[in-house]
Amino acid sequence: MDIPEKPLNANKKTGKKANKKKPKPPPPGKGNNENNENSQARRRRSTTGVSTMPSSSTLIGTRYPLSCTTKGVTVDSSGFVSLCSSCWVWRKLPDNYNPQYINELVCDDSDFSCLSGYAVCTTGHRTVEVVRTDAGAQTTVTLTAGTFCECKCSINSAIASLVTGGGVSSSLPALPANPTTAAAGKKRTKRRRNFALSSNIIATTIQKL
Repeated sequence: MDIPEKPLNANKKTGKKANKKKPKPPPPGKGNNENNENSQARRRRSTTGVSTMPSSSTLIGTRYPLSCTTKGVTVDSSGFVSLCSSCWVWRKLPDNYNPQYINELVCDDSDFSCLSGYAVCTTGHRTVEVVRTDAGAQTTVTLTAGTFCECKCSINSAIASLVTGGGVSSSLPALPANPTTAAAGKKRTKRRRNFALSSNIIATTIQKL
């Protein structure tokens, strides 16, 4: 007996196709809790093992001065003098840091005055990554290291117009006497006496490397 074939559209609705509604995406912040937890876990894993050490209040390691240039005195090859006194130093990090030494250029800590006190000298920084080992676990630590010493004045200072090219219309006002000038000079002299000691410490350390 021949069995009649079923029409191709026997099981379909005639004339119209089924209209399937797509689910609307959840509004931001109200998605699946499991998906949110997974994304947060991925973000936590991506930052594991990295920490930032504060450098403004506490300094990690010890600085050893190698040489210093005095503002207005030391002349470079182009015949210019610096507005700020600065020092080239080696910074020795604790024994559990690698690398253990960082080259730095910082402002002379005994003299931050610039342009006879109308401006100040500030140290510019860059970030460096080192590895710290704690009980066998290594962590990448971000430190800041000095790279230059710059003379800066306040926007409302008497010489601000000199910086912008406006000149000075009248004589500069007198600055109050600075009682720390004499103390700074003594500190600078003491630091220079310690240069030889610092050089000996560094030379001994290099021989041990």
